[in-house]
Amino acid sequence: HFDKGQMNIEHLGQEIVHILNARYPNVRERKAMLCLDPAAAGGNAASEYTTAQLLQAYTQIEAQLAPSNKPEHRRSAIDRLLKRMVGPGQPAKIIDKDCPGLINGYTGGFHYKRRGQTVALTPDKNRFSHVCEADEYAALTVEGLEPDQARFIRPDGEGAYPAPTAIYQD
Repeated sequence: HFDKGQMNIEHLGQEIVHILNARYPNVRERKAMLCLDPAAAGGNAASEYTTAQLLQAYTQIEAQLAPSNKPEHRRSAIDRLLKRMVGPGQPAKIIDKDCPGLINGYTGGFHYKRRGQTVALTPDKNRFSHVCEADEYAALTVEGLEPDQARFIRPDGEGAYPAPTAIYQD
């Protein structure tokens, strides 16, 4: 949905809030969270605050850092989530039809380059890789490596604390 090129963190926060308010007006009562690349806990050249702290401040939504940014962990988490059923004929993950970037990414746009019989170890960076990798971070944040390894950015922006166990049935 954010396929508009680069945008600063304040604008991204405003876009997130705008979309949530327009499409999901009751999301705040349902305890929304932002699932972020752990690199978002690093320094921000434009501010004394981290990217995660800024995004949390601009959206007023709790930010949770994924327990890892290793591609194999992300791919494993999304693979488990996409294969899991929560009931007969009920997948654990449903992708909204209004997410064409994610749908097109998972149906071939997000892929690994091939040279003959050799397949690259990293995915081709294209317009689908960002949205699919963001979805992988969300899956990894919820699925986790180990429940006690996830890290939250506290609402007051100070430090991190252990993640509660979550059940994801979207």
